[in-house]
Amino acid sequence: GNQKSGQRTMILLSLAQSCVLNGINPLEYFADVLMRMNDPPTDLAELLPGNWKPPPEEKTPPTS
Repeated sequence: GNQKSGQRTMILLSLAQSCVLNGINPLEYFADVLMRMNDPPTDLAELLPGNWKPPPEEKTPPTS
């Protein structure tokens, strides 16, 4: 490792801890944010753990 990799690691750990403090599952948060980065939002602040909203659950039609 070098200093830059240490800084990147601390950023990720800080985001993960912010998720925990906001009652968010960090794995769900990171998976969603990475998917959303394919189509970048106009406001990156909406992706911060304190502002993040999980995607709506897709409803599957009932099977008979």
